[in-house]
Amino acid sequence: GNSLKSDVVPAIEAGGWGIHVPHELTWAVEHAEAPVEAPRFRQIAHLGELPSLVEAIAKAG
Repeated sequence: GNSLKSDVVPAIEAGGWGIHVPHELTWAVEHAEAPVEAPRFRQIAHLGELPSLVEAIAKAG
């Protein structure tokens, strides 16, 4: 998602993967620090990178 606070962090806290796709127009209230230490956190520049990331995650098990 484009919101660390509402999309990414909750996914990680629930045991899933959190993939951040930054967007320049994200609201200030959605700001949160990137959980860079979380093993299931990834960041991509655009959604076009998502299929290869999902494939890599699936292959890694």
